[in-house]
Amino acid sequence: MALRTRTATAPKSAVLEATVRSDAVVLVLALIALAGALVHNHEDFTGRSFGIFSDVVPLVMYLGVALLGFVPRLRAAATWALLITAWIMVVTALVGLIPRTAMASSAVEYPDHLGVHILVLVVQLPLIVMLIRRLNGAVCRWTAPR
Repeated sequence: MALRTRTATAPKSAVLEATVRSDAVVLVLALIALAGALVHNHEDFTGRSFGIFSDVVPLVMYLGVALLGFVPRLRAAATWALLITAWIMVVTALVGLIPRTAMASSAVEYPDHLGVHILVLVVQLPLIVMLIRRLNGAVCRWTAPR
């Protein structure tokens, strides 16, 4: 009489599918975070000479690094790079919420700028949560094998 044991491991195709799904979710969240950064940069840097630089750096950091996450050997490094970038954006958004005297004197301009910084802060949070879960090895309900 042979005993049959069931293992808790998912089939290899399900794990691969979950990894690809996880990469796709990170890519979508990185695009959303990129959109928030670009909205801020266009709002904050309008009329300044480094406008193209303020668009290229977030594009490379979010989109480029998120696409590198699809390469299995680079996934961990890409995850860390995205996580660090998102935390930098959170810190700068929080610092930008501190009213400065030049901005506080203009009652019309400050609420718009405050809203843009809150937008940047909010769009970074889902990406940070997903990246932390990915680094911890936990699967999200959106990326778990079915």
